[in-house]
Amino acid sequence: MSENKLLLTISFLVSNRIDTIGRLMESLRPLAEGIPSEIIAVDTGSYDGSIEVVEKYADKIVKFDWCGDFSAARNAGLECAEGEWFMYIDDDEYFEDVSGILDFFKSGTYKKYGMAAYEIHNYLGADMAEYSVSFRDGLFRIDNSVKFSGIVHEKVINTKGEKFTLPSFAHHFGYAYKSDEERKAHYTRNITLLKKAVEISPKDVRLMSHLIQEYRANNELEECRKAGEYVLNNLPVKENVNAYGWIVYTMALSAYLSKKDGALKEAGGLLDKYGDIPSIYKAAANFILLKASCENNSAETECAYCRKTIDCIKEFEADEKAGLEYKYMEINGSWVYGRLSVLCEIGVKACCKTGDFLLLGDVLEIAYSPKNLNREDFIDFMKSFLKNNAKYRNVIISKTAALRYDDDLEVLVCRALEKEEFGPALVQPFYDKAAVISVKKNMYNSALLKLAGRNRLNQEVILQEGTREGWDIWIVSSFKELTENELLGLKEGLAGTQYTKNALKKEGFEVTLERYIFIRAMFGTDRECAEMLEEYCACGLHYFRNYYHPNLFAEEDWVNLPSECRFLLWIEKAVEARRGGDTKECINILRKAVNIYPEMGKAVSCYLEDIQNEMNRPQTAADEFNKLGEKVKAEAEKFIAAGQKQAALSILEQLEKLIPGDGGVLRLKEKAEKL
Repeated sequence: MSENKLLLTISFLVSNRIDTIGRLMESLRPLAEGIPSEIIAVDTGSYDGSIEVVEKYADKIVKFDWCGDFSAARNAGLECAEGEWFMYIDDDEYFEDVSGILDFFKSGTYKKYGMAAYEIHNYLGADMAEYSVSFRDGLFRIDNSVKFSGIVHEKVINTKGEKFTLPSFAHHFGYAYKSDEERKAHYTRNITLLKKAVEISPKDVRLMSHLIQEYRANNELEECRKAGEYVLNNLPVKENVNAYGWIVYTMALSAYLSKKDGALKEAGGLLDKYGDIPSIYKAAANFILLKASCENNSAETECAYCRKTIDCIKEFEADEKAGLEYKYMEINGSWVYGRLSVLCEIGVKACCKTGDFLLLGDVLEIAYSPKNLNREDFIDFMKSFLKNNAKYRNVIISKTAALRYDDDLEVLVCRALEKEEFGPALVQPFYDKAAVISVKKNMYNSALLKLAGRNRLNQEVILQEGTREGWDIWIVSSFKELTENELLGLKEGLAGTQYTKNALKKEGFEVTLERYIFIRAMFGTDRECAEMLEEYCACGLHYFRNYYHPNLFAEEDWVNLPSECRFLLWIEKAVEARRGGDTKECINILRKAVNIYPEMGKAVSCYLEDIQNEMNRPQTAADEFNKLGEKVKAEAEKFIAAGQKQAALSILEQLEKLIPGDGGVLRLKEKAEKL
């Protein structure tokens, strides 16, 4: 704790969570050390060793005799607080990163606000695979009127000022039960406390909504229904629209979960009777009914609920205020957008069964919306669906092509990936649109580049719209993910263009690819690496000699040329020395090359290893034949450099008869034919 005036008090209740308390304390350490603060732990009677862990970190430990009232325990910590602000958390939680909270205070942003909220990931298992997202108003400015209220599911009341949303989030394991008995015990405890609270405040809609939720979570579905009907028919629930919407949604969910005869009809009747709830809750309830209708195998009913759900989502999206209002609720935009893929998978199948292709267009549009948090799942579904349902392929592709979002890179990539199984011709238009956005907005999407490489897509649009510098950045940023085959596919896509506006520009793009194809080859054998280095050298120097004035190549050590070009010139001399049998000179030249362009140190090491392997290998007639072949190739390269096309082709055609399929000969022929 700092000796300066305290800015923040951090408080939490200590129960028996020895499994998470250490992670909580370590996650708070940067806050405690970064700003003037104190840590207050309220011990509610723990006995599993948690308090011994806390003692190493806490500034104050408050002993509290547990009385079944969470607010009373929270207020015990609040009463001891000396900070200007108060932050509360639980001992079954810990922060992923508190830098956002630190910045909130260090930057002075806190001075403009009265409270701040952070996100919570509520895990359903210790593996952290499945979770829901909620928000907590976990930080607030302290004054005499602020306190906690509610014996369970407590909340802060009487706060003043605007709310700030922090970028930090906490992991919460309170719902990650180790057994069904532990789960039931948790909900039974909450139900007991809530029933006690309701006896004291029978008209408190918020308490009743929590009780209804606990009944549902504990699978006490009949009690959930009775409590819900009581609230909706007897309390002024509409004054609290969030509680009203939540209760109707929970009752619809309970009716569905009951699996009794007429459950779907009962749940639908609830929505008809209490349909004036906020659109976000109507969307959630209709989504539940959509899933229920799937179990009845009724495509018409599925389409009906799919339409209702989409309409409710659009209504919610049209109201910007609603988005902000429900951001901190359990049913919020993230809840809905996290389920869009499931909604749309059901919708696509139902629309195709019923022939409702008008609805299909709306389903696809919302599926490809940037707000869909699981678009990749939908893409995987569509690939499989189109593959197994060829009769719907044309209508789906035509509906997809008509969608908006043509200026959204992620959407275009998704749509291109979806078409991949049906050949490059279908992928190319989406790739071209996405590639234009990539090069114009400097948005270097590695999935798009990998897609182009896998499908050998034509790179005409890249040559027209892009620059070599941008191409370099795109390749570099995606290099770790690009396979050698994908790099070769990009090279093929460049070679297949009809681009004639600027031949030198095209060569520059090819040089970049050759460089990284070569770098990828370094993960192969030393021989493969050596061959690729020589190919990269030949390709690169052809480009540089066309790009720069010949006089620069006549200067001593080529001092005014870029380092990559000088490196390749030395490599060219090293290759000549090697082919001429002067290994010692070759090695000396390679050392010079590395000093000029250290980035290629590993490449040169591979080349040296290949030389060493060659020296250690017993000489055979085949080796002598290969050496002779290399000398002939060197002569052909000289003819090419001098522009003597026919002379080069003549000796290469003869050599090809002796060593058919040799990659070096084929590449030299290609270069000669371009003269």
